[in-house]
Amino acid sequence: MNKKRIKNYINTLTPHRRACLMLLVFFVLFSVSSKIFSLIPGNSYIATALSLALPVILTTGLYIYIRPLQATAFLHIKKISLSHFFLWFFLGICANATLAVISIPLNKLLSGFFSLPQTVVAPKSFGEYLVGVLCIAIVPAIFEEVFCRGVILYEYKRYGARFAIIASALAYLVLHNSVTSAFSILILGLALGFVALCTDSLVPSMIFHFSVNFFSLTMGYVSESIIPAHLQAEFALALNLIFIFLSLTFVLVWLSVAPQGIKKFERQERKERPKLDFSFSLIIIILIYVLTQILNFI
Repeated sequence: MNKKRIKNYINTLTPHRRACLMLLVFFVLFSVSSKIFSLIPGNSYIATALSLALPVILTTGLYIYIRPLQATAFLHIKKISLSHFFLWFFLGICANATLAVISIPLNKLLSGFFSLPQTVVAPKSFGEYLVGVLCIAIVPAIFEEVFCRGVILYEYKRYGARFAIIASALAYLVLHNSVTSAFSILILGLALGFVALCTDSLVPSMIFHFSVNFFSLTMGYVSESIIPAHLQAEFALALNLIFIFLSLTFVLVWLSVAPQGIKKFERQERKERPKLDFSFSLIIIILIYVLTQILNFI
């Protein structure tokens, strides 16, 4: 079968099957690149960024090659004002605080049953912090949004807003390949999907995503390298109070905006939705994901 026939075949697939195929291609490339870059000595931040960026570039490039007419649709970039930039940045900080409030007690519970994988190490110097901002905050905010809220969300939009947001959040979970952090990853994925869908642009979700990663990295750097040891207890108390306030802000905003936003979007949808048929690629993804998680705990 030549390239043209393969391209034509993929274009005849339903959006669900096509999205699952793209996710499978990404997952395989990501698994390989993660293993390769983890073996290369050097800064772990750089290895993390490269292991993510390369599969996204290859998978997205393949998608654009197969469906060139859809490139401008899923890579939807709109200019935003400075005030909107700071709004999405602040909401990202609030989301980070919410995830922290959820994750701390949940991780303590899980640690009684599992040996939790090591999280991203906090930077020890200002230079390492700057590298972290680039590799841990900026790179994922761009590349993860292009794939999850770009390719995946775009393909599932024809099944409705709710389905598209949930599907992109599940793809985001697969991308992070972590069952112990699954709950918080899904919450963030749902929020990012809602932002991208209701603003009809990847820019707000990229800013939101960047803010989540940036705030986490910054708090880790400040806590580990700037706050002296004798002030750690006071800093932790103040940080916890701030996190509670920010998380309450995020929950209130989410509950007041999300239901109306999704209903408004779905009222505008009057197209016939395609059939959600069986996807062999999805079965393979699930099997690889489950096997990977089992190996992580052995």
